[in-house]
Amino acid sequence: MPDRHFWRPGGDAVRHAFRGRRWCGQVSETSVCGTGVRLTADPSEEDWVIAPTCTDCNAVLRAELPGPEPGLFG
Repeated sequence: MPDRHFWRPGGDAVRHAFRGRRWCGQVSETSVCGTGVRLTADPSEEDWVIAPTCTDCNAVLRAELPGPEPGLFG
């Protein structure tokens, strides 16, 4: 199973996924999609609502999902 991840709005106004359980105070981090992102201490509620989800991060995480077990669905 892949490592845990968390989502967080970045300085590029996009909500990216990052490896790990939670944000630990780093000012910048590389997202799941490979983008270097500046992170602020406390994103506002507006940041969370307005920032679109990074489709590349989402695609990487979806590709990591395990497939169904053989014979489970027919």
